[in-house]
Amino acid sequence: MIKQLEIQFKEKLFFIASSLFLVLVEVFFWSQLAILLGSEDLNFSQNFLDLLNRIGLVNIFIFTVILRFMLNNFHVWLIHHIGFGFLKKLRNNLGHSLINSNFESYEKIGKGRYTSNIVTNSAIYVDSILLNKMKIFTDFLQLLSVTFAVIIVSGIQSLIIIVTLLIIAFIGIFSLRNLFKKWSATIVDLTNKLNKSTDYLLFALKEIKVNNFGDEIKKFNSAIYSKISRTQIFIRFTQISPRFAVETLFYLFIGFYMMKIFSAGSDNAISLAALSFYLVAGMRVMPLINQMMIAYNGVRAGEGPARQLEIDLSLLHEDDNQSHIKSLDNSENVLICKNIAYSYSKKEVISNLSCEFSTGDIVHISGKSGSGKTTAVDLFLGLRKPSKGKIYKRKNLDSFYVSQHPFFPSANIEDYFKTLNPTVVWEDISQILISLGLKDLSQNQDYYLGEGGSNLSGGQRQLLSLCAAIIVKPKILVLDETTSGLDAKSEKIFLDYVSKYFSESLVLFISHRESSATICNKKLKFPL
Repeated sequence: MIKQLEIQFKEKLFFIASSLFLVLVEVFFWSQLAILLGSEDLNFSQNFLDLLNRIGLVNIFIFTVILRFMLNNFHVWLIHHIGFGFLKKLRNNLGHSLINSNFESYEKIGKGRYTSNIVTNSAIYVDSILLNKMKIFTDFLQLLSVTFAVIIVSGIQSLIIIVTLLIIAFIGIFSLRNLFKKWSATIVDLTNKLNKSTDYLLFALKEIKVNNFGDEIKKFNSAIYSKISRTQIFIRFTQISPRFAVETLFYLFIGFYMMKIFSAGSDNAISLAALSFYLVAGMRVMPLINQMMIAYNGVRAGEGPARQLEIDLSLLHEDDNQSHIKSLDNSENVLICKNIAYSYSKKEVISNLSCEFSTGDIVHISGKSGSGKTTAVDLFLGLRKPSKGKIYKRKNLDSFYVSQHPFFPSANIEDYFKTLNPTVVWEDISQILISLGLKDLSQNQDYYLGEGGSNLSGGQRQLLSLCAAIIVKPKILVLDETTSGLDAKSEKIFLDYVSKYFSESLVLFISHRESSATICNKKLKFPL
């Protein structure tokens, strides 16, 4: 999918045009600098010099410096504008692929790894690979422009220094590339483990604190932190250290070159102005070479996360689970299943399930843990594809799912319900809340639900989810252990409302409680 996402043609055009214009300005800048140094050894066309003198050499140089500053800043902004615009597009596509993929393919990846992909690996891909590739292209063009300017000024012999530095840089780059590949894979593996551990820590914090698992979690995480820190130190050191090697060799080369020239006698001695120009040009070339080395190593370091992105995205397939569900026309039934089966890792959890459900049915689905209750509902909804058998369902039926731990966005209570049904008014919401025993919430339409509903108790979440279902009025309502957090009084209110408001819907009620069965006209007990 990453390869299918392309940078817009307009952005590519701007980037190339900006790069080429930057090259022209660089060549002009270095040529003017050589003239200002006034070296007799730097030969220019007399007509060119006369033109510059008429216009005002210093004025042109000042204008060029300002233009160069502005263009460099624009080019840096453009690179990051393109890069982080692509990051936004990539993350949107990651979320889109997840929502539109079938449930089974997501389970192969897991929540921890997909969190890494959306939050971390996508950013590493853009920062380490995409941005660095654009920086390498830009730095290489600037290196060529400085080299070209030096050749114009002093002849082909000046290439010796630059070529020597490039050879040193390439030796350093290629000798380290496999190390970066190995370290990158290590970072990815450790980050996945850390995400899983952190997810467990946040999800089960109460159990960890009460059951005294904290020390074990700390010990495990601390070991991962140490390994990540150690690997990152290696990466950063090997990115920066070659710079000092390049600088040292450059200055040693200059020193020996000067000794050789001066030992040849005063007639062949290089002028101070020319030597100054070479030194200044070298000081510009060295950072460019260093930046290219760091950028290339950054590309190598980013290959691990990029590879995981590609692998995980290849596991996500467009949700075609609805394609196996046959259309049910001219029938009073909403859903019909004939001899369906489903397996996890070659272990069959559902076999030969046949059932028929109509509008107004409230189906009590019960059974011990792991017996296939939730899997059966996933099959009914089209989230999973049966290994055999057929499912028939009426077309264009909207569904609403209420889980044991309902999800709530970070919003106030009125905005939450408006998101579900834009036409609903607060007075109607308030009446339902009062009748469900949520009087305090009914009096404050600006009440903030908190992140994930953190400002609600477990019972409030389940009752609020029922209120949401009443407002949505789905044709198929799934209640997955939604009375588990309710006392007997609240449970009775909950059940009465299900009977009252969903007579025109198919209700699939997963519950261990026998009290839930009192309102149900059909039962489905697992294992079959």
